Amino acid sequence: MKQSNPIRITSLVKGDKIKLDMDFSDVETFLGFTDDSSKYGESPKRVFANWKEVKAFYGITSMKALEELQDKNEYGMGTYIQTRDENDGSINSYYYIFQGAFVWGSSALRAKFLKIEEV
Repeated sequence: MKQSNPIRITSLVKGDKIKLDMDFSDVETFLGFTDDSSKYGESPKRVFANWKEVKAFYGITSMKALEELQDKNEYGMGTYIQTRDENDGSINSYYYIFQGAFVWGSSALRAKFLKIEEV
């Protein structure tokens, strides 16, 4: 596998192989963006295949607009990036919106991904 340049989160599509732009990061498969129907850790009712579907469903134009819309929800109910870890097959929703961008971890580190190309 070959790493490419960083990819914009709004350009991700279901099935993309990605990894955080950090040395210790594992390869993940992008599964989509969750809806805000369930709390973190619970299965969402809907997973959108790309950012365009999220924008159309919620009628928003930016991540900041989505964050403002979902700030009214109960804590933990928001849109997450859902991925599958290529090492162990686990399904994860580590990435959430904070201050208008997708971040991860308790320190809210900005999520920057590299797209992985099959060679």
